[in-house]
Amino acid sequence: MSREDYVDVSQLRGMSSRNAIIYWMDSTEEEEDNSHNSKITEEVLAQAMQEWKVQQHNEDQVEQAIAENLYEWGIDPNAATCSEREITFFHCAIRTAIKTSVADSSFIDITIEDGQQPLPRHLPTDMKEAVRYVLSEEIKNPLETYRRIHDTISTEYGQNLGFAPYIAITQRGQDCLQKKLKKEYIRINQSKLNPFKRFSSIEMGKKEYYERFFFTTEESIRLAGLVFEAITASYAIHNLNTCCASCNCSESLRWMGGYGTSWKDIVCIKCDSSYEIKSKASNEKIEKVIRYNNIQGGSFKRFHRLRREKEGIEDAKHYLVLVSRAPSEIICASVACPRTAWQVDLAEIDTVLPALRDVSFTRPAGDVVLKSSIKIKEGTRKLWFRIPFVEIDQRGIAREVFDEYYESTI
Repeated sequence: MSREDYVDVSQLRGMSSRNAIIYWMDSTEEEEDNSHNSKITEEVLAQAMQEWKVQQHNEDQVEQAIAENLYEWGIDPNAATCSEREITFFHCAIRTAIKTSVADSSFIDITIEDGQQPLPRHLPTDMKEAVRYVLSEEIKNPLETYRRIHDTISTEYGQNLGFAPYIAITQRGQDCLQKKLKKEYIRINQSKLNPFKRFSSIEMGKKEYYERFFFTTEESIRLAGLVFEAITASYAIHNLNTCCASCNCSESLRWMGGYGTSWKDIVCIKCDSSYEIKSKASNEKIEKVIRYNNIQGGSFKRFHRLRREKEGIEDAKHYLVLVSRAPSEIICASVACPRTAWQVDLAEIDTVLPALRDVSFTRPAGDVVLKSSIKIKEGTRKLWFRIPFVEIDQRGIAREVFDEYYESTI
């Protein structure tokens, strides 16, 4: 029997597939008299090799996503004009993404201690009360430091251009990418577009932070996101006709949203599937993001933390829920049908890739803060339900929640 037939299989437990292969290769160099070692089967090695190939593919995907996203911010890491800072950032972003998504789980930064995982919570049936509850939970979060992103372009030009890249990729050739400056940036001095110079992080007090969050126009989309999370989750949980998309169980959905629970606004207590709710301005906007299959998501790190939690659970799937903030007319013969409703679509998440946003460029050292780009699984998109339209004063409820919180803390 050759020395390649011997390896201590017990040592493979807990190793990544790549480390398992390296260990096996090293073991072939040892003497044959290690008779206490168990024989490694061809199936074990074949499985390790397959897992390593998948891991390598994932790493290639991550590197390509970072490179293309950086390109959309006007920085080409392969160009001779690329500065040392930009090249360092490029490699640091790749390293952060790889160790988050495909490296050993020991690399993952767990912010919630073992035994203190959040549990599903009650969400009121009444949609207005659900909105009030979600906003109250948001403002009660235990964060000690609050920060906002300062954008020099918004300050100087009076435009709130958001956190999206400003280069549109018009054609993807075999060897190069063709880029075009988005029209809203054409009149802006090009030297000011460099994201390292454009964005900075400013620390602020909690009260100032929530005054900005709840009551300013520039943060109105964030507020609407929380409001429609509450509306959608409340309806999904309490409507008896709404079933889990994975196990098809009724009355099994629970709200898990709020601070520290990214990517699982709703969970199924039967199969452990999770639902991430995203709102868009209209059904047309939803159709557009689905057509391009590039939906902006939250924390890249937290998604892969959740993915690891669900590994090995057969029916546990990750779903993206898209709700239109613009109600649409419903054509229905029954008088019981609502005249207008918010449409809610659902699709299974296929892949989540790293994405660079404004916050990614504000940290001078250490790991790069990565957001995400969501790719949905082909053929899984469907209409989940429609929510009868109800007039909701978002700012009014936010004002009540804000005043009640600060009156109670005086």
